[in-house]
Amino acid sequence: MLKSLFKKIKALRDSASKNKRLNSEKEFYSAFNAMKSAVWIIDKDHYILKSNNAANRLFNHTKLEIIGKKCWEIVHGTDRPVKECPLLKAGQSLQQESIELQINERWFEVVVDPILDSKGKPSKYIHIITDITESKLISEQLERSQQLLANAERLAKAGGWEWNIDQQTMYWTTELYRLHEFDPNQFEPGSPEHLNAGLACYSSEDQQTILDAFHRCEKEGVAYDLEFEFRKSSGKKIWIKTVGEPIWKGNKVEKIIGNVMDITESKLAKAELFAQSERMKTFFNSINDAIFIHPLKQESFESFVEVNDIACKRYGYTHDELMNLSAPDITVEPDVNGHAQPICREKLLKEGQLVFETSHIKKTGETFPVEINSNIFYQNEKPYILAVVRDITNRKNAEKVLRKNERSFRNLFENHAAVKLILDPDSGRIIAANKAAADFYGWSCSKLAQMNIDQINTKPFDEIKQLMGNAKNKERIFFDFQHRLADGSIRDVEVFSSGVEMNGKKYLHSIVHDITEQKKATRDMEELRIQNWHLKKQESLSRMAGAIAHHFNNHLMAIMGNLEVGIKLIERNKSPLQNLIKSMEVVQKAAKVNGLMLTYLGKNASGKMQMDMGKACSMTIHLLRASLPVNIVLETDFPDQGPIIYGNEAQIQQLVTNLVTNAAESYKKHGTIHLSLKTVLANKIPKKNRFPVDWIPDRNEYACLAVTDSGCGIEEQNIEKIFDPFFSTKVTGKGLDLPVVLGIAQVNNGVITVESRYSEGSTFRFFTPVETKQNSQ
Repeated sequence: MLKSLFKKIKALRDSASKNKRLNSEKEFYSAFNAMKSAVWIIDKDHYILKSNNAANRLFNHTKLEIIGKKCWEIVHGTDRPVKECPLLKAGQSLQQESIELQINERWFEVVVDPILDSKGKPSKYIHIITDITESKLISEQLERSQQLLANAERLAKAGGWEWNIDQQTMYWTTELYRLHEFDPNQFEPGSPEHLNAGLACYSSEDQQTILDAFHRCEKEGVAYDLEFEFRKSSGKKIWIKTVGEPIWKGNKVEKIIGNVMDITESKLAKAELFAQSERMKTFFNSINDAIFIHPLKQESFESFVEVNDIACKRYGYTHDELMNLSAPDITVEPDVNGHAQPICREKLLKEGQLVFETSHIKKTGETFPVEINSNIFYQNEKPYILAVVRDITNRKNAEKVLRKNERSFRNLFENHAAVKLILDPDSGRIIAANKAAADFYGWSCSKLAQMNIDQINTKPFDEIKQLMGNAKNKERIFFDFQHRLADGSIRDVEVFSSGVEMNGKKYLHSIVHDITEQKKATRDMEELRIQNWHLKKQESLSRMAGAIAHHFNNHLMAIMGNLEVGIKLIERNKSPLQNLIKSMEVVQKAAKVNGLMLTYLGKNASGKMQMDMGKACSMTIHLLRASLPVNIVLETDFPDQGPIIYGNEAQIQQLVTNLVTNAAESYKKHGTIHLSLKTVLANKIPKKNRFPVDWIPDRNEYACLAVTDSGCGIEEQNIEKIFDPFFSTKVTGKGLDLPVVLGIAQVNNGVITVESRYSEGSTFRFFTPVETKQNSQ
């Protein structure tokens, strides 16, 4: 439209410029003023020379108010041109320029065309302003519609196409290009190449099927709807649905329109649904119980709508035969049992589940007991019963045997000579007691069955309950208790408890043995053992006294000899210094032995404080490694911190040194000594070969220092002698290292334990109390 308008203006302009007839000017101005678009003729300096009536009306100015002004003063009300002004751009490019503007909520297209003089420079400009509001709105609506269509196609994963039969042109939507993963610029719009490119995405077999359907639609107008596997240009495989539909013009097909939809997800979903259906069918038929499904009626029964393979096999019918039967046909006394009872139907409808027992009949007439677990479900708002029927013949037989065994067990329980109790581990209540229990405790069986275990056991109930829980969970089955009898006396007992299940609940079956006399005998034997140990110690002390006397007599003889020589040297006016020094050395050796003896006797308890035992032990390791022979390896396993004890640091280090030295002397050639330190509970301290033998723990936690070797070991008969002063089986032994270790243990309220096998090695463990609070001493 604008091109024809420019042609008219140029023709009028050329006619006027050649001074043709006057009526030509009149025709020009008449046409100029009749134009619907606002038109200005502007000079080279951008001043308006002419303005038509449409321009005057558009800007609500008279012709005199417009002529002589610059266009931007009228259009924009500014004293300078706006950015991208088409008038300035036309003056530079010497060709037509345009811009779209919004003025007072309406859209206009401004087109400026330069008129060039003989030198090719602009002499005038034709400035046309056209109202494009309506076309703009239509364009925006069209763009929105296209965008909505594109979004709909994208969400639906479908692209559309159109084939014009006469023109042989093919057009694709943007989504169809994306579906194929083609570049839209790859083909000319409308090019038939789209057909070949799209067809190449199918397998060779499918291509022929699509072509046949397409040509039939083209010639006969038969629509098609097909599904194929599809390969995108990237090689990715998907499933698509391709649809073609004819557009008729009269009695002839003019066009074919269609779409291609990505149906991969639905295809996979259908495949998964089919697989699930097959799995459910397999599961339904693999269940080892018979399953019947039938509609739920208020009074009567309808035929089964489905049964599984086990039902057919168990009842002896074919699938078709069972499908013609209903529940009463396979039930003994159907008017008495299960679903036939109105109260059962009401319960099933109310709770959705019903479990009951009845008897069923096989095709052969054989009857057997069953347990039926019925559940109600709805399909199309219609209630159905899913009944799982379990053959309980074996269970019924087992119940008969169980009842018989229960009578035998009760007889065995009640008449057994051992004291027996049945306890509830949760409440501690005595459920049953046998005659032997009544004789032992002094209460009748019925009275015991009304009592709680804490009325008999002297331990607090919380502790008893925890121990019963251990027995229930099979963590521990043997216990030492003290039980109270009806006359108030206390007896020591051994209790063996194990879990038994009765009526679906776990109880404890406890067998009680009276070990009071055995305990007394054990205590008497322990006292005799300690007395015997003390007697042996007295013998050891006698030997030790003789050894000490001999030891000190040797030192005194050396001192006296040096003093006599010193006196004689004085008489000769010579210095006795060397002899006095030798005497002092002998005195110091005697004093050291005396100190070691005091330590052994536990008389050296000074210098004790709260200390980190791990740190104290670690400080000696470097010196010990340096002092040991090169063929002895010393390994340690100490914690980063602690345990904290109350002791003498120097004595603890002396104890470690003596134990390591003793272990090193057990090797003839090479070997390894392992030191470890940890915290243990008092009940974990070994009772065998414990020194002093009468030591009793008075704390809950103890630090444990273990020194282990694989040397010569100790013969069993010598273990009690190794802590005697001056006793040693080693050539290099002095007989004081281990006695000092025992003395240090006694001073620190501890104990030494020994584990040893002759020719296999030994482990010495030192236990001392762990400090849990800041010591006040």
